[in-house]
Amino acid sequence: MINSTELSLCLRGSREYIQGTNMLDAAMVAIACGTEARIENLSFSIGRMTSKNLLCNWWEAGSIVADQCDSVSTFLFTSTGVPYEGRLVELEEDVKKRMPFDESVITKCCVFAPGEKRVTLAGMPLGVSPIEVLVSMNKALHHEIYKIASNSQWVFCRWESSVWPLPNELGGVILTIEQSLGIRLTRARIECNNKLVGRMYFSAKNSEA
Repeated sequence: MINSTELSLCLRGSREYIQGTNMLDAAMVAIACGTEARIENLSFSIGRMTSKNLLCNWWEAGSIVADQCDSVSTFLFTSTGVPYEGRLVELEEDVKKRMPFDESVITKCCVFAPGEKRVTLAGMPLGVSPIEVLVSMNKALHHEIYKIASNSQWVFCRWESSVWPLPNELGGVILTIEQSLGIRLTRARIECNNKLVGRMYFSAKNSEA
């Protein structure tokens, strides 16, 4: 059986595409409502950007064979010990809703240590979700460390964590880039109170693509 829910999405700030953070947050809200159990062993991969409304489909792993070619995002998770897989696919209409987004409220709370490829959050900003905070921290750290072509941009492409949702209070959280494949793909480790929160992947993509 396939579970399907149309996601509640919005464009943030001046962006003309749905942010990966919005995809992840909205998908997990839909799944949590559908499963009524904690989401564990989450791996959420974003394949491409879109401005379209999205349908979230998920099912017990191995119960069906789904064509993933047209997916905007694919993901895996477990709930009450049962493994699931799923994907986000485009609907016909564009997202109409727009909300303000000031990334500076996050970056002004950041303390950078470029030599250690690390950024610490001095205090939790208001009005943004935990995943938005972490992605903005990582993006700002990348701009401190790496140089990429002017027609490229750093893009959030994957999240992994043992549990979801994330803690609402991230003050003191530490994000460290622990691996990079050239300057095209990186993996960052996120820790709070000496505990691993999750891992985040960024890729450098051509902004004209």
